[in-house]
Amino acid sequence: MWLSSPGFFDHLKAIRDAIEWHQSQLGKETKTSTTTPVVRANPLPCSSALIVETDASWLEASQGCGLGWVGGDKQSTICFKNSTTEQYVASVLQDEALAIKAGLQTAIAMGFTTVDIKSDSKSLIELLRSNKVTNELVGLLHDIRNLASTLASVFFQFIHRTANVIADEMAKRALSTLVSSSNGAFPS
Repeated sequence: MWLSSPGFFDHLKAIRDAIEWHQSQLGKETKTSTTTPVVRANPLPCSSALIVETDASWLEASQGCGLGWVGGDKQSTICFKNSTTEQYVASVLQDEALAIKAGLQTAIAMGFTTVDIKSDSKSLIELLRSNKVTNELVGLLHDIRNLASTLASVFFQFIHRTANVIADEMAKRALSTLVSSSNGAFPS
């Protein structure tokens, strides 16, 4: 009875065609694509190796945070400075991880392949360097490691808070903007 249903033979033919196509693809060798390098109108202001300093500022009462990150080269040429805010962040460790993720995303988007990430969160840097996981950061650590895997070289380094002044200032300014725009209370 189901053989007489409308479209049965059309579906059967589509399945056979799909199987035939799939089998024909198995025999083909995968061609290696050669990519043409992106030609920029202007050279990048930094050398190919990038140092990204990140920091975050968290307000426990509102669970809001400001993130700051700055990228530069070894000669202290600043390539980018950026900041943003996040709401509903449960801990200081999470906001520091969000800052590292944002810094990596910016570096990758700008085409850098060698990146040194510096943060004043010693415990987070230790987690990233050891490949360990904590329940609090499972998703964020996974995201950071996936981003890092797209780079030719990445290094996570702890730096003292006093050496992280620009990123710290940007994170605090972003948090201040978030708090003042919400009058200290975030929407539920």
